[in-house]
Amino acid sequence: MVDEDFQAYLEKYVYGVADFAGYLAAVGGSGRLDGLKADPEYGYSPNLKRRRLD
Repeated sequence: MVDEDFQAYLEKYVYGVADFAGYLAAVGGSGRLDGLKADPEYGYSPNLKRRRLD
């Protein structure tokens, strides 16, 4: 199962894209990338969706 999941990941994000623009589109586009940028006042992105680890 793990090997199948890893192969699916490789097909989608590594072998399945022609270039960086294709990769960026596969992971959510430039809007998603912009949402990860840190706010200089906070030092992190306060709007980033986070999950609890406990």
